[in-house]
Amino acid sequence: MVKVEDETVARGTTKLDSPKTPTEIDVMDESGMKSGETKLGIHEMCWASGRIAAGLARIGGYIMKNASLLVFVLFGALAAGPAEREANEKLVLQVRAAETAFAGTMASRDHASFAAHIADEALFFSKQGVLRGKAAVVAGWKPFFEGPKPPFSWAPERVEVLDSGTLALSSGPVRDPEGKQIGTFNSIWRREADGRWKVVFDKGCPPCNCPPAARP
Repeated sequence: MVKVEDETVARGTTKLDSPKTPTEIDVMDESGMKSGETKLGIHEMCWASGRIAAGLARIGGYIMKNASLLVFVLFGALAAGPAEREANEKLVLQVRAAETAFAGTMASRDHASFAAHIADEALFFSKQGVLRGKAAVVAGWKPFFEGPKPPFSWAPERVEVLDSGTLALSSGPVRDPEGKQIGTFNSIWRREADGRWKVVFDKGCPPCNCPPAARP
């Protein structure tokens, strides 16, 4: 059956007519008569088949290309995971080291080194109120550096760094000269343009004397 624009032109079987040129196929109608109105060229049929094959090849190539890209992305993500975790762990160590050095300035009674760890726009909470700016913080903490013995000490217990590597939280116990915990400090550190970490926020709180939770 041959259709042209959804209309059946002829029914029957196709037959190669040897006297004809090898590029034509006559279509026989149901009565056995040749239909002169509809002839299909062999070259045209081959051309159409070739176009279909080429289209299928392009589709296959597209699928393979994008499958390769997907595999590349997946492997890249898997490889980036451990690398990002390793980078974050290194930053945590940097902040912990910075906090330890910061606390060390109190133990060594080094007020100048203490000031070097504070950001210009730092904000520290104190009993006298909020100390805004590096100059106010350095002046407000100066009395703690007077005398041969430090009035208190602190050390980082928990350090967390943002995935962006720009800000970090450092928290831990504050102890009196006898080693008793008298509070907990919470400091926010910021990585500056030169890569150094400096304190931008600091706030302490008294230790929790809450009774132990009752067992169910």
